[in-house]
Amino acid sequence: MARKAAWEDMAEADLGPYAKSRGTRWGRVFAGLLFVAVATFVTAYYLPLYRAHEKLAEQYRELGQRSQGVSETVTRLQSELNAATEARDQLQAEQSARDGAKKSTSEQQERARVALSPKLDKYLKKGNAALLVSAGSLFVAFDSALLFLPQKLELTPLGRALVCDVAKTSEAKSLSVRASFAEGSVSVVPPGPAGGSPSPWAVSAGRAAAVAQALQSCGLSAAQLSATGNQQPLAGLKISGDPIELELGLGAH
Repeated sequence: MARKAAWEDMAEADLGPYAKSRGTRWGRVFAGLLFVAVATFVTAYYLPLYRAHEKLAEQYRELGQRSQGVSETVTRLQSELNAATEARDQLQAEQSARDGAKKSTSEQQERARVALSPKLDKYLKKGNAALLVSAGSLFVAFDSALLFLPQKLELTPLGRALVCDVAKTSEAKSLSVRASFAEGSVSVVPPGPAGGSPSPWAVSAGRAAAVAQALQSCGLSAAQLSATGNQQPLAGLKISGDPIELELGLGAH
């Protein structure tokens, strides 16, 4: 075992009982300073970091909730957009179908008009017949004097041939017959059952029914025909005498 130096023995002898306690006190002081330093470090460095972490975590949760809300809103808007797109596509398809049907009908009307014009040319020039497109329909009109026997509700052979030729040439799927009186008409009509003058209703209805019956004998079914009387003449119709109007249904019946 090494021996202590002489000066160490002298120092301990001089300090007496305080020699060791002084060293212990300095150790405690050092430990206290170390504790204060660690506490200061923790307070100055770790605590702000902890608070910043808590704040970031809170912001992250808020952002997550907002993100979820935005996601739900986007999903809802996307669904509404899809529904609106489907509705738009359906409307466009329906509009295209209507436009196509309208175009097809217009083309059919033009073909029928072109086909009928040469057959009716001499009657058109004399004003005994007319071809007119009105309200999207093709009309053929005849002077009743051209179709009916004088003072009778019976068609002449020429009248039957004319209305049948119109139906066949135009390839009409349906025909509406309307009979009316021209303004200021003084048509002579046969007497009624009681011997008196028949009413305009009776005369016009009888004429329309007689034309419809002639068309039925040409091959059209009753379901394809309709007849009405005492109608106002079609606007823009220029024809001599009391008109008999045939509205041609050229679409699918």
